[in-house]
Amino acid sequence: LVALKKVYDAFQNSTDAQRTYREVMYLEHLNGHENIIRLLSIHRAYNNKDLYLVFDLMETDLHIVIRAKILKPIHKQFILYQLFKALKYIHSAQIIHRDLKPENIIVTKDSPIIIDFGLATIADEPKYLFVRCGTPGYVAPEIINIKDMSTKSLPISDVFSAGCIFYYMIFNRHLFMGKTGQ
Repeated sequence: LVALKKVYDAFQNSTDAQRTYREVMYLEHLNGHENIIRLLSIHRAYNNKDLYLVFDLMETDLHIVIRAKILKPIHKQFILYQLFKALKYIHSAQIIHRDLKPENIIVTKDSPIIIDFGLATIADEPKYLFVRCGTPGYVAPEIINIKDMSTKSLPISDVFSAGCIFYYMIFNRHLFMGKTGQ
C-alpha cells in the first residue's frame, strides 16, 4: 500500500514547475531520515500535465490526532523531540521548510514524519527567501514583516512554527489565528 500525491498541471507555469521540481529534489536529497517522508517514485500522467509522487502510506496527520484529544504528555514530548530532530536534519542541509503545520506532520505508531516540501527553499537562494508563504497562524513574525528579515532568521521561522504546533498540542487551540492575505 502506498500514498499518491497528484500534482495537477505540475508544469502549468514557472512557479508551479519550480515548486514541483524543488519538492522532488529536496525529498530525494533528504531521503533516509526517519522523520521525513520517503519519496518512493515519480510517475508522469498520460496527459503529460500531471505528476504522481508515490510515498509510503501513513496513518493520519497531527491535526486529526490533536483534535481527537488522545495525546498524553509523553506523546507530545516525543512528537516535539522528533520534530526538532527532523528540523535539525533539514536545516543542516540548508533547507527551510516554510510551511510547518499539524497537517504537514504525519503521525505513525513509530514517530512523526514531516511532509509537503512544496514551499521549501534553500537558505542561500535570496530570490525565493523573502516571498511570503506558509499557513497563517504558523508563520513567524520575520516572514510577516519581510523587511526585517535576514537569511539567518529563516531556520528560526521553522522553529517558531514548531512552537505554535506545540502550543496547539498542549491547549488544543491555535496560538495565533491568521487570515489568508495577512
